[in-house]
Amino acid sequence: MKLRQLVKNSARFWIGVDKPENLKGLRMATSWGFSINALNDKYNEKWSMTIPQEGVPAWIDSYALSHRLKNKPQHKMVAEEWLNHTLSPNFQVEVVIGQLGNFPVIRKEILQNNSLNQHSISKAELEFSEKMILWPVLSKKNRLGLRRIWRLATKNLPLNDNYIYQHK
Repeated sequence: MKLRQLVKNSARFWIGVDKPENLKGLRMATSWGFSINALNDKYNEKWSMTIPQEGVPAWIDSYALSHRLKNKPQHKMVAEEWLNHTLSPNFQVEVVIGQLGNFPVIRKEILQNNSLNQHSISKAELEFSEKMILWPVLSKKNRLGLRRIWRLATKNLPLNDNYIYQHK
């Protein structure tokens, strides 16, 4: 099984929110990007985000406003102002790119922002991010099927709690 061979050949697997220590010393990794800036600063490693020509899986996180705000105009106004603030070009560059190391949700305005080059994402990478392939919502049957495939691929392999294959 090809997946089983990939497990054996991997230094470690993505564990959700990675830490710089998880990627230190590697040449390539999958990441949300949280670790990129710390790797570059703390460990003096030169990391950047890139997207293969074939594209990458992606998903979109979202905000939702509760229906309970309907009768609370002050709370609703504060919530809407927060959403507007997080969608501003400055917040997208300084926080989403600069601190989180992720791709921003607004691109046109960001491409015109000159402060972008101080971060670990380039204008070329931002333009190339059109190659992101959004994950569909998986049915329970599909999620269980993927779990079964993973269990078969890793059966009797020495993995630690972080799914790191313990090479002998």
